[in-house]
Amino acid sequence: IADDHKILIEGVMALINIEDDIEVEGFSLTGKEAVNWSATNTADVLVLDINMPEMDGIDVLKVFKQRDVRIKTIILPSLSDPKLVQEMIALGANGFLEKSCASEYIVDAIRAVNKGLQYFNEDIKSKLFNLYVASSKKDNDKEESHKDLTEREIEVLKLIAQEKSASET
Repeated sequence: IADDHKILIEGVMALINIEDDIEVEGFSLTGKEAVNWSATNTADVLVLDINMPEMDGIDVLKVFKQRDVRIKTIILPSLSDPKLVQEMIALGANGFLEKSCASEYIVDAIRAVNKGLQYFNEDIKSKLFNLYVASSKKDNDKEESHKDLTEREIEVLKLIAQEKSASET
């Protein structure tokens, strides 16, 4: 568990310690400690905060990716921005669970991620879906705006965008 709030770590540990099939291997209060810990220790699943001193969760995942550290990771943010979620997925995160609902779902999230599944709490799923819909609509609107143009008009617009003059075409 890596989080800069010891009370949160203790709460997560208390929830995990009730379970017979899950145990905490260690904890870190900074991202740098998490990276250093991973150099000499292993865990099946890392529960990782984003905002931490010395090195944030994003940088931790970047270091893991550079060093080819393969550890399943659940991000435990205070707030969830869907674009940040996408970035963290690209860096190898396997799950997202907002701190506001962590006490209810952390054990389920750990089990799911450990089995190779992705885990997202409902609010994050909804935000990701809305981002996808907005992105799809934007792409569809672009296609619709080009619909009435001829091939030659599209070609001319591309040349204008490339700052070509009439004599250069």
